[in-house]
Amino acid sequence: MSDRIDCPNPDCKKSLAPTITGKYRHHLLPASKIPCDFGGTVIPKEEAECPSESSSTPATSTTAPSAESPPDDAKERAEHATSSTPSSSSPPEEADAASTTAPASPALPGVTEYAERLDELVAEVDQRWRQRVQARLVTPFSQPAPVEVEQPPLFSQPAGRLSEAPAEPMTDLGKELTARFKEIFYAYDNRRSADNRSAQTTMGPSEVGTPCDRRLALSLMRMPAVNPGGDGWAAFVGTCIHAGLAEMFLWANHGTGRFAVETELRYDSAIVPKGTADLIDRTLFMLDDHKCQGRWSRNKLKSQGPIPTYRVQAHVYAHGARKKGERIEHVAIVSWPRDESTLDDLYVWTEPYRPDIVAEAFARVEGLKEWVEVKTVEVKEWYPDANELEVKARVAGDLDVAADCRFCPFYLPNARSITEGCNGKR
Repeated sequence: MSDRIDCPNPDCKKSLAPTITGKYRHHLLPASKIPCDFGGTVIPKEEAECPSESSSTPATSTTAPSAESPPDDAKERAEHATSSTPSSSSPPEEADAASTTAPASPALPGVTEYAERLDELVAEVDQRWRQRVQARLVTPFSQPAPVEVEQPPLFSQPAGRLSEAPAEPMTDLGKELTARFKEIFYAYDNRRSADNRSAQTTMGPSEVGTPCDRRLALSLMRMPAVNPGGDGWAAFVGTCIHAGLAEMFLWANHGTGRFAVETELRYDSAIVPKGTADLIDRTLFMLDDHKCQGRWSRNKLKSQGPIPTYRVQAHVYAHGARKKGERIEHVAIVSWPRDESTLDDLYVWTEPYRPDIVAEAFARVEGLKEWVEVKTVEVKEWYPDANELEVKARVAGDLDVAADCRFCPFYLPNARSITEGCNGKR
């Protein structure tokens, strides 16, 4: 095309269209990714003002609605295109034609300077980017390549689970010792659990928050427990950790009076008369309840908050501490990692003390106790030949259940009747 300009670079000679700023467009040398040195330089005046007879015709033939429009019309359309208030008599087609046929000098002041500065900024950014890529700069905060460490870090465990694929099978003596140790533990745990059940004649703060009405009713009626809650090892580990934590906070107290450990509490309730708080922090005015949890339970606490049983238990403890004269403003549930080798995943959930939660929990238990007493009388009238266990089962059978059966002392999945155990179904 006669209106284009050849690049003066002998290695380039590309045909370039004139720009409104009077400069060569940025372009690359043929068959390479190297920018041409003449990109952004000013076009010589004699080349920029070189007229062409056919330059106006192709430009207007592709955009203008009529190829026979005189030059004066183009000048008038350019003035309309640069006006702040467009004329209603000029159609959009004429405005498009004016944008291609307008003279090189812009109508608005400062347009040329702005376009020149924009081209300079684009060239500077492009140059800086290319220099960084070529030099492969490294940021000052980049870290060196990791160094292989021969010794494992502290508390790290070897890969794999040795309990599933032991390096050496147990000897006959080892198997015999394993069986004897388990037998001793189960006998000890069963005896300890039986002593606790026989000694406990009332309900504790750890029970009043359960969302299961049937479990509360069975506990109120002193139904015999049928679910030991696993083999007892997790509860045993939790008991040992609680004892260790009590010793630790007694040491941390060091006579200052900041921490109160294993504090006996009393309540104005015949159903829940007493309890024992794990820890009272008199500096933070907080009651802390220790929970020894596995990873699954701790992740659930992080994402969903505590289960209703734990939340109500903490507030009931706080209520008892306040009745004892302690200043309690917050409650905390401390999730100690039971199956981790470090305390990196220790998690603490906190909440301001809520007396309404305590009042609602005690009212619910009191109301359920009255309902059980009335229902027991009715069942005995309807079934005069039923024994005590059958009466309790019929009373509890009309109550709703909740999805917290795993550690419920009355849960028996395959039970055919509540006299055998609760199967978790209505």
